[in-house]
Amino acid sequence: MTRKRMDHSFAAGAALAIIITGVLAMAQNDTPCLIGYTELRTDVPGGRAANVMTERACVVRADGTGRRELAPKLVANANTWTQFAGWSPDGKQAIVACGWESSENATWEEEHKTFRMVPGAWLLDCYLVDIETGQPFNFAPQWSPDGEWVAFVAGEAVELMRVSL
Repeated sequence: MTRKRMDHSFAAGAALAIIITGVLAMAQNDTPCLIGYTELRTDVPGGRAANVMTERACVVRADGTGRRELAPKLVANANTWTQFAGWSPDGKQAIVACGWESSENATWEEEHKTFRMVPGAWLLDCYLVDIETGQPFNFAPQWSPDGEWVAFVAGEAVELMRVSL
């Protein structure tokens, strides 16, 4: 009975995630319709952080076949995870967030039951992942060393924006 409830909960959670984020890539020509989502485990011993580390950005055909993880090389290092965040308008690229948290910070958060964003304890990058090749491209903005400019990647070009604080 417990197993059935877990399966039902997973299906309901997956359906909810799909509905909330609206992550359906429309079929073009003979290309199958894909659904993008984030999957994770919730039964790993060690609390929230241990389960977050199992998050993976994935796609599956609308008929439920062909599940595959997007950009698995992004989670090659310890304490990293990926999350599906959206589609390009043509459905050929997915936006995937990749996170990392230090073990020390994760332990502190678990002990104190709260989030703690401190320098050097968290990283979050965003990638465009080509659906056909699976290649990720990091487009996250970066601050200049003097803190006055932010660099954004736009296609092949880098654009700078002066920041008023």
